[in-house]
Amino acid sequence: PQEIHQAEDFIAERDASARRQQESEAADTEPFAAWLAKHA
Repeated sequence: PQEIHQAEDFIAERDASARRQQESEAADTEPFAAWLAKHA
């Protein structure tokens, strides 16, 4: 069965997602030029 979500659920997920993204970006220390050289 599908859950019925409330506005608070979406707000909580938005905030958690922003935290996860911020943590991911903080952990990324590779310079963009180095990343680009590996993926070009």
